Amino acid sequence: SVLDELGQVTGLPLFYRIDSVAGALGETLFGVARNLDDFFYLHLGLGLGGALVIGRSAYPGADGNATEIGHVPIVPGGTPCY
Repeated sequence: SVLDELGQVTGLPLFYRIDSVAGALGETLFGVARNLDDFFYLHLGLGLGGALVIGRSAYPGADGNATEIGHVPIVPGGTPCY
């Protein structure tokens, strides 16, 4: 995979996350959440996303997408998302 090849070239450990989780984890390393263990990150991009960080780790939920707000049906009886 691309991640495997990039990891071999750089010699760095790599992982893939959705943009909101990547942003939240970036804030724990370099941003306003450097001194926070627990917080919620709201991400406004092509959609509406979020990440719940507990103990400096992103909470995945049962399906790995627990806080992806853009997938919450807002129309009563609307089509459910995964």
